[in-house]
Amino acid sequence: MALGLGSAIVQLAHLPPVMHCTSSLDNLVDDILLQIFQTLSVQEILTLRRTSKRYYCLSKLRSVWYAAFCTEVLARHLPLPGPSRSLHALTSADLEHRTLLALSLERRWPRSTPSVIVSSRKRETVDQILLIPGGTQVLTVHGNKVVYWLISEQPGATHKLQKVGEWTSPSDDTCIVVKDMESQGIIAVGCRDQ
Repeated sequence: MALGLGSAIVQLAHLPPVMHCTSSLDNLVDDILLQIFQTLSVQEILTLRRTSKRYYCLSKLRSVWYAAFCTEVLARHLPLPGPSRSLHALTSADLEHRTLLALSLERRWPRSTPSVIVSSRKRETVDQILLIPGGTQVLTVHGNKVVYWLISEQPGATHKLQKVGEWTSPSDDTCIVVKDMESQGIIAVGCRDQ
């Protein structure tokens, strides 16, 4: 019996070594990795980008940011930041920048207080805030006055608000601004029913 076991051990010693199968993203071809990148969230893309040069290069491709823009901005109906341009005319860098800006505005917008926007000498109450499509212009309503603001990006990822103009209703009735959901470029200003 011992002889049989010994011969089995000798036979095993002559077998080729067992190949260990390792599962790694690095073993996948770029086309498959690109498919994976297109399903990731923006935060996951940015995190994976920092792990290798190969992933960095893949994360800069237009198809990755097109998918992220469609999923994270368009599908969630976030305001489109930047000048109005055809989606197909945007470069990878434009899509990445606009996606990150839209998400940044979404995170900060609910936490903003009216005093962040209003910079007048006297304290005014903000009755309504309306972000104009394109993400670089804002209308605020202060009683019977509508103020038009321009948002510009400063070096260091800060945003500057510049008051461009204002309109005051001849009556003392509180104004309201309404955006036409069918046509993004149309707004109406009227008096709020008391």
